[in-house]
Amino acid sequence: MSAAPASATHKSASQKSPKRDRSALGSRLVQAAFVVVLVGLWYIGTTYGQISPILLPNPVRVFDELVDVIATLEFVSDLRVTLFELAIAFSISATSGVVLGYLISRSQYSIRVFEPLFAGIYSVPIILFLPLYILFFGLGPASKIALGVSTSFFPIVLNTIAGFGYSDCAGHPRWYEPAEWLGGPRAAHYPLHLLANQPATRLHSQLDGGGTSLASKVQGREPIRMNPGDAAARGLCDGDVVRVFNDRGACLAGLVLDDALRPDVVQLSTGAWYDPIDAADPDAMCVHGNPNVLTEDVGTSTLARGCTGAHVLVQVEKYTDPLPPVRAHEPPVIVRR
Repeated sequence: MSAAPASATHKSASQKSPKRDRSALGSRLVQAAFVVVLVGLWYIGTTYGQISPILLPNPVRVFDELVDVIATLEFVSDLRVTLFELAIAFSISATSGVVLGYLISRSQYSIRVFEPLFAGIYSVPIILFLPLYILFFGLGPASKIALGVSTSFFPIVLNTIAGFGYSDCAGHPRWYEPAEWLGGPRAAHYPLHLLANQPATRLHSQLDGGGTSLASKVQGREPIRMNPGDAAARGLCDGDVVRVFNDRGACLAGLVLDDALRPDVVQLSTGAWYDPIDAADPDAMCVHGNPNVLTEDVGTSTLARGCTGAHVLVQVEKYTDPLPPVRAHEPPVIVRR
């Protein structure tokens, strides 16, 4: 690709930037003008109009009173009480809202029943309940805390229901059919369940080039363990280099027969350094035996988002082409400039 399109793209992007800046500045000016006009109308209405200062005091008078209050620090004790009441109200509403919302979200039936009910109550102005709170709790802090709890409880419980209402995560243990298992439809094409456990000869991928890890390799590839019956059905022998593959990718590995492994299961440890046969091809086969080219990049569930890279369905066949070199542990070429 020539440099002209890239420079043209860069030029176009640079031309758009001032437009975005002018648009953002224009938005800020409109917002500032709105505030100025609003305060101006407030001043005119309370100075020259017939608006009672009891209902709406003059903004100049409001500003002067605000300066006096700040200067005398008369508000500090009242602010302390208000913040205390706010903290108590939020603690109660957050705890009860999250717990109740989570419990409701565990059942689709509960969601259908309670979510519209809470949404309907939340649509009613909560301030209308203040006379009842004063009647029940008196004029002290309790009535104000009750009002604060009511105000924040409903948005918290509704957002918790929305956040935890996952179709793949019930509120109790249950069976979810996995995408990768021998009882699923993918097993018709990829009939071996590969377990990608942590290696015994290194820590994850660390020290993969060390002596202990290298000694475990088979013809320079990561060993894959297989039941002798599965190997015989495929015409494979101990020590063969095999191609492990599915519709996501492929890698080479060295076969190790092990009758302690159950049929239809193979084991290929994680951590072999990725070594694509063609570094320019993102879908290239790994010649060293990294199982990450085979696994699906999804989480265990919408809630947990744990790693699912420890197992995957594959097929295994003998690799009959000339063996490509393993270059994973060779240092990169340094280009001096």
